[in-house]
Amino acid sequence: MLEAMDATENVARLYAEDAAFDVLTQDREPRTAAEIAEKLGQPVESMTNFFRHVMTDSSRFIVVPGRRWDLAIRYADSRHSTERLVNDALKAYGRPMPLEALAFEISTVMRRPASVCHDLLDRFLHGKSSFFFMPHKHVGRGDCILDLAFPTEDDIIYENFLDKDPDVPTVRALAASAPWDRSPLEAVEAVLKEAGRPVSRRAILFAARLHLGRRFQQAQFLWELSRWDRARFLSDGTILHTSLLAGYEAKWPEMASTMEEILEESIIIEEPVIEEEEIPVEEPVEAEAAPVETAPVEEILPVVTPEEIVIPEEAIITPEAAHTPEEIVTPEEVVTPEAAPEKEEIVLPEPVAAREEEGISIEEVFEEEVPEEEIPVPEPARAPEPVAAGFSIRVTGKHLNQMYEMAVRNNGTFLVREALEVLFDIQPNDPHFLQGAYLLNEALQGDPRVLRTGAETWRLTDTVPLDTLEIPEALAFPEYTFETPDGEPLDRELEDDGLEESLRAEIRNPLAQDVGDCDPLSWPSEGPESVRCAVTYRHRENGTLPLCQIDSRIFPEDVSLIEAACTDDQQVNVTLWINRATKLVHGMDEWYFLREMPPSGAVFTIERTSQPDQYRLRYDGETEPLLHIDEGRLAELLALRQEAEESGEISTFDLVGRILADHRTGLPFIRLFTELNVVRKVRRRLAASILSSYHCFRTKQSAPGMWQFDERKVSQGFNKAKRKYIIKKR
Repeated sequence: MLEAMDATENVARLYAEDAAFDVLTQDREPRTAAEIAEKLGQPVESMTNFFRHVMTDSSRFIVVPGRRWDLAIRYADSRHSTERLVNDALKAYGRPMPLEALAFEISTVMRRPASVCHDLLDRFLHGKSSFFFMPHKHVGRGDCILDLAFPTEDDIIYENFLDKDPDVPTVRALAASAPWDRSPLEAVEAVLKEAGRPVSRRAILFAARLHLGRRFQQAQFLWELSRWDRARFLSDGTILHTSLLAGYEAKWPEMASTMEEILEESIIIEEPVIEEEEIPVEEPVEAEAAPVETAPVEEILPVVTPEEIVIPEEAIITPEAAHTPEEIVTPEEVVTPEAAPEKEEIVLPEPVAAREEEGISIEEVFEEEVPEEEIPVPEPARAPEPVAAGFSIRVTGKHLNQMYEMAVRNNGTFLVREALEVLFDIQPNDPHFLQGAYLLNEALQGDPRVLRTGAETWRLTDTVPLDTLEIPEALAFPEYTFETPDGEPLDRELEDDGLEESLRAEIRNPLAQDVGDCDPLSWPSEGPESVRCAVTYRHRENGTLPLCQIDSRIFPEDVSLIEAACTDDQQVNVTLWINRATKLVHGMDEWYFLREMPPSGAVFTIERTSQPDQYRLRYDGETEPLLHIDEGRLAELLALRQEAEESGEISTFDLVGRILADHRTGLPFIRLFTELNVVRKVRRRLAASILSSYHCFRTKQSAPGMWQFDERKVSQGFNKAKRKYIIKKR
């Protein structure tokens, strides 16, 4: 970091960018470059172009009609989750942000009242470890502060990656003689003055922790530092003494006079030479802005093979050659549907490898097997119907680069139909559209920069949300061993023949099935136009939905990770991620919260629309009686859950008895199983086996299917007739 800050002009430029950002944040509406220069007290005639160039070179700004500039975060994709929108806003702001200002930016994207977003964020962000709150409701990203929950100084350095921050040794040495005992802020001032340049805020926090010890209150300290008139936070995570700002502002006129010359020497992107007629590129909206300095495509993007991807005439499906299968020629070899390798999992390529720094390996996520169930291999995409002879499209390296750039401009995604329209002038109503889409999808399969996430949707591989690639810990099944005083196991599973007859059917009820504990379900031959979904407590809590409970053919069957754009009946936009490997629908947490669904049992539907990869959610307050748990009962179950977790000695047998004891008239199996899974994640066979194995659990002839607990028979223990059905553990 210090190496980047050694150049005074680099800091001066960043300070100018932050100043322009602050103007737009405070004004809450677009401004011209001249207006921004004027608001910052700069001569409009000489400094307008300077600020225009600074904003042109920054991804934090965007040009809007009228030659005005606005914050790019206000034009984010409204389908993104609240957490992502907040993260992007805070990253662009570069400092802890007032909740009111953050709510305004999010409300602009979500098209909802700022007051509604304020209340939503106030509740939503308190439960997220990736963010933190300072006094007076200022919000920051979690990676901007230190995790201090470690006993030694070395542990704090290692766990917070401070050994990779070159500012730490410098700040630590300067802090040794600073007056920490007299005033922490004066100590920081001494360090900043002595450094004479911006230094890492995290390095300052670490120095304060070392010298203040237990007196160090990180959030309070950061709050006081952010309000202090002798320090200035920059958006790259550094802090500097305000006495330096005048010097950086003095550099602006000099930089403005040389800006045009610098931009004229910029490297221009050179397009690959192709034989076909080139497609005109639209001019940028900002006509006055000079060309942005950039590097050739070959330096910016992963290398695309120089050979053109050609679909030759031999690969064209014609009525005369409609025997199956038809071959499609790719740059390297001929691939037929039979020869195409089956995809058992999503394989994300090298561009996402950098994300492993966050502690998550995408390769490990998809190589990990889901316990006790096979991950279904999607059927290969069906070739379109034969079309007229002579039709073909030539997909070149230039086309692949253009589609990549389309995704970059559109928040990481693009649609095949848009690419066909823009690059090949093939409209959706064109008779060749299906064939063109098929061939274009085939060509894109070989580009490691993009991943197919829908029938027509492609996404940049390094923008896939990591939390959609794994099963939340709360949905995993814990392993416990409980024994009687005689050393006999208490919780044992039985084969089907050992279960009570009614329970053999109950455990195959879709409402009892869950991730990691499900059987294949039979569905009608025709794929559905809508599916009915019922939400249990743990999925409501984690913002997920088990794919095994619904007919998943409502989503594209030949795609492993699906991005579904949804709109509900109140015009709330939600992006769902359907992972066929983990058998989970992710991204429902925001919608569950906004629609104020009950803790367990809410029923809603997912419906197809006429547009590919777009769906409608409908919720009218309906609940499933077998899954519905009111707030009062939930509080009792969560108290039992806490008791069981803290004790570690309460068996599942005991939990079943205590739940049934609260319902003297009995409970049907699904309702009992629902309450049990609030307390502890339990497999359906184990719950059914406990009911079938012990004399104290019974159903009455007068109330078939209603399970009751008879405390007087607890001493009779395990039914010996069931021993022969016990499933032996390997």
